[in-house]
Amino acid sequence: NFLVNQPVTVFLLAQDGDVAKLDAAWKKADLKTAWTGGTDSVFVRKFPAGKIEIPAPGGKAVAHTVFVEPSNLAKFKAQIGMNLPIQIRSEALALERKAAAVEPGHWIFNPYNWNAVGSFVRHMPWDCVALTVEETKYDADARILAFKKPDGKITVVVSNRSAKPRRFDIATGLNAASWRGFRYTPDEAGRATMGVAIGTQTGYALHPELPPLSWEFWEQQ
Repeated sequence: NFLVNQPVTVFLLAQDGDVAKLDAAWKKADLKTAWTGGTDSVFVRKFPAGKIEIPAPGGKAVAHTVFVEPSNLAKFKAQIGMNLPIQIRSEALALERKAAAVEPGHWIFNPYNWNAVGSFVRHMPWDCVALTVEETKYDADARILAFKKPDGKITVVVSNRSAKPRRFDIATGLNAASWRGFRYTPDEAGRATMGVAIGTQTGYALHPELPPLSWEFWEQQ
């Protein structure tokens, strides 16, 4: 499976023995591919933005091959896995050309790295203290971090590394606290990497709902 940021058309190359195992949503195209191990039939299916799951191969342990046709090539982004953002080859080549021209003492801006690091640079001052977080159920795709700033105020950081929206219910232990939220994604970090303001919450508990592939900082006011 993999994630895409826009509607796409997927062309699936399947060996003849696997054809019967495909979902009916895959439509057979009038195309064939040939390789040293035999031939593949080509099936086509349109997907919306989000998670795309490719069916596992049948009898033979030969991985399927897919070709992805974006609806907007200039803005197309793909991601494989939860922590491994990848860029299509054309973007990689552009980055390589930029890197070759970098002079000593200079650097190339990479938002996929900087948004994740810069968010903590902006919101976690030096000498903060990590706080213990107790979870009723551990979820590797929904992580929580809390820390206390030198001024005594608390910040709660939540992340949603899945392809679906995720709601958090967090008891802060502070009955009358007021919180302000800032959201980050791999593509959006707000002005000066301060995050996108997403409003405020008050009371004993925080109830943020994060979209896919995002993380938020909730700062005590």
